[in-house]
Amino acid sequence: MQTPFGAYWMMTLMGAAQFGLFAGFSIYLPELFRPAARGTGVSIAYNTGRFAAALGSFGSAWLSTSLFGHYPSPLPLRYSAMTMCAIFLVGFVTAWFAPETRTPSHSGQLPE
Repeated sequence: MQTPFGAYWMMTLMGAAQFGLFAGFSIYLPELFRPAARGTGVSIAYNTGRFAAALGSFGSAWLSTSLFGHYPSPLPLRYSAMTMCAIFLVGFVTAWFAPETRTPSHSGQLPE
């Protein structure tokens, strides 16, 4: 990322990963919980991510000082950011193993 172009294509990729995650939340999570507990289950799932993001700031600071601190000046922050973004790869792989929530009788057509 030596030029502004490098930052722009990386920001586009990062934005697609973040917005794709939230789109999956609104489609997939409500079907995992029964209707009586749906609001509680979805809000727990959303807010768990917020707490994880808050802890991620401390994790990023630890990575850039302790693990990558011996590199020259801009590199520790870059390596820390790349390491933190690797969690999206874990999410992409995990999504393939998530259970199907569609009922078997669903034919994809509207009821008559």
